[in-house]
Amino acid sequence: MRFKFKRMLSRGSAIIAIVQIIAILLAAFAVYPFLQANMLFVGPVILLLGLISLGMLKISGRTIRSVIADIVYGVLDVGLLSWVISVEAVFAGPVGVVFGTVIAHALTDAIAGMAEGHVAAALRNRGIEEARTPISSGLGKMIGGLLGAGIIITFVWLMLGQLVAFE
Repeated sequence: MRFKFKRMLSRGSAIIAIVQIIAILLAAFAVYPFLQANMLFVGPVILLLGLISLGMLKISGRTIRSVIADIVYGVLDVGLLSWVISVEAVFAGPVGVVFGTVIAHALTDAIAGMAEGHVAAALRNRGIEEARTPISSGLGKMIGGLLGAGIIITFVWLMLGQLVAFE
């Protein structure tokens, strides 16, 4: 299958997606110094970036329904991975974080992929058109990942009662 980048650009969707990704990246870099001094806000800030991404998706003319399977994938994949990393950082140290993250990432990809396929099939069975494209799929996974990580990191850090620092 040939990748038709020129056709994507003519629709303008690639440019919109690139602008969204750059905006989130710049926002993340902008708040990083604040987060170094206020680590308790890491989860809520990541969640806020996810909500901003969701708003940008709506502004770009895409519906949430059209990317819900990808959002579910991102929430499960990055959310579960964030939970594993947070717990490992507290209990297993740096080596545990590296080793566990690699293993957990492979497992969360599988779990999230199964859930994504299930949601996509359920949408098709109900006659809901997903209209998945490489761009909408990528943005949906990014949004889901930010939302999942934001929720899980906030929850885990509150439950553990301590801040996770990789020092």
